[in-house]
Amino acid sequence: MEKIKIGMIGLGTVGSGVYKTLKSFDNVEITKISVKNPNKKRNIENFDESIITTDYNEIVNDPEIDIVVELIGGVNPAWEIISAAIKNGKHIVTANKELLAKKGKELFEL
Repeated sequence: MEKIKIGMIGLGTVGSGVYKTLKSFDNVEITKISVKNPNKKRNIENFDESIITTDYNEIVNDPEIDIVVELIGGVNPAWEIISAAIKNGKHIVTANKELLAKKGKELFEL
């Protein structure tokens, strides 16, 4: 079975919960996660630190990643990340209400 490759942007409270949920699916592989602070202690059992990066471009520009999950909130840099991902042919997932309220029209046009 081919796995869906996911890149995550953010690994805070919400991101950690999303990570734990996605790890329970056999057909999903989280290949890279972009964070602000790579040295922050994560409350995730058996977490593979090697998938951490501080450069979200490694995710949005990676041709192997199918889906980008944005979990940082706010408009910037979330808008730049999501628009770059879409332009690179990736599916995106976000629960970023502020971004959708302020940039939703532009986002859906992309």
